[in-house]
Amino acid sequence: MIFPRLNIPQRGAILVFSLGPDAVEAIRAHRRDKSASVSQPFRFPLPAAAFKDEPVPTGIALQRHLHEAGVSSRQCIVCIPLNWSFSAIVDFPSLSESDLEGFMTFEAERRFPLPPHELTLRLLRPRTEENGQRALLLGVPSHYLSNVEAAFRAAGLQPEAITFAVSALAEEHAGTACAVLRADPGIVDLAVGDHCGALALRNVIWSESASDPPTVAEAHEIARQLRITLSSLAPAQRDEIKTVVAHGGRDWPSEFQDALAHAFAAQGLITNRGTVSPEIIGADVSPAMLATAMRHGRGEPCAVNLMSRRKGRFQSYARWSSRNFRRAAAALALLAVLVAAGYWRQGRRLAELEKAWAAIGPRVESVKMLQDRVRLYRSWYDEAIPSLSIAHGLASAFPEEGSVWVKSLSIKDGAIATCSGSARSRSEWMQVMEKLGKDGALDDLQVVQTRGDAPLGFTLTFHWKGKDASGS
Repeated sequence: MIFPRLNIPQRGAILVFSLGPDAVEAIRAHRRDKSASVSQPFRFPLPAAAFKDEPVPTGIALQRHLHEAGVSSRQCIVCIPLNWSFSAIVDFPSLSESDLEGFMTFEAERRFPLPPHELTLRLLRPRTEENGQRALLLGVPSHYLSNVEAAFRAAGLQPEAITFAVSALAEEHAGTACAVLRADPGIVDLAVGDHCGALALRNVIWSESASDPPTVAEAHEIARQLRITLSSLAPAQRDEIKTVVAHGGRDWPSEFQDALAHAFAAQGLITNRGTVSPEIIGADVSPAMLATAMRHGRGEPCAVNLMSRRKGRFQSYARWSSRNFRRAAAALALLAVLVAAGYWRQGRRLAELEKAWAAIGPRVESVKMLQDRVRLYRSWYDEAIPSLSIAHGLASAFPEEGSVWVKSLSIKDGAIATCSGSARSRSEWMQVMEKLGKDGALDDLQVVQTRGDAPLGFTLTFHWKGKDASGS
């Protein structure tokens, strides 16, 4: 079947999932220029109970089914069964946003069977600002939602919203007082609303098997539940509702449809066949899923979004009382004063040190220059360095005219020296040996080797003991 193109200004592809009693259905809407095409529905044999009881294995199985179907989109909206929720119509006074959570917690404590801390609460408020209006309080077990979100993330998907399919249908009829009936295989949901928005949501049938056709007795039960729902409204709101708009249920038996229409007529209600868009008549797409996709495509948020609201880093401070706020402001002001005083004291101390340095700076630079010069020339005059003393003592015995010269000098253990060199004549070398023998700083002077005569090569060794006690 070829599906018509709808005018849905979406951002890329979006998957819309609806969890049913024995299977999960999905459609994909994809933007093309200024229109969008809706894919043929996908149906995977994964019951809704598996998503809240075994999230990770169910998510892995869903990922496998999506891969086999060739679905690669990641953004999605998940429609969960309405019978997972609790609902109550409450008198809604004029409240600030800071008091809204406390009001919901108080009403949930009174009306719902589970404690408020185990529920995710949402309040559908009327669009008017009048006092004394009634609002719809919804509560869903938080672990149901966390498991559903975990299942779709395990499937590689990114849920943008978790909602009820019937709420999107109710928003499509916003501005008109009517009852909306959503019929999918195994599911019948009711939504009642007026020109101010949705007033009540109710699940009527949740069949254990979607293949079981509804009976005439169930038609009377649907009409009875609608009558109970309408009786919970204010008389003025109840009197405005004259029409029941039925979406889906085309495969219902004719006797069931006739019985349902007669049961509604007995309450003074007219039954009309509803369509989300004229172009979609005859297409095998769930109207509730289509309405959800269209609202997302138009940039309209889901009327009921049960995704966890992650608070910002400083959002929790918004609920502080004025007294606590004043205390925090005073503490911050004191901290700012202490920090400023610390910086002022540090700046003053730095100024004092800079002034002292300006006074002694020239003298410090002069002393530093003298130290650098001493460090440069100290090694040539320091007699405590044995190697330089040995070289100085040896050089003093050699003639200044260069007739005897040293080629190599090695010093071992700072005292034992071996000297090799050359002399122009033996007589000049003997004069050097005579001077060395008279030097009291040398001991154990020995000639190791002589070679040739003119020039004469020599190698001698001696032990340097420094100046003796005699001062020679």
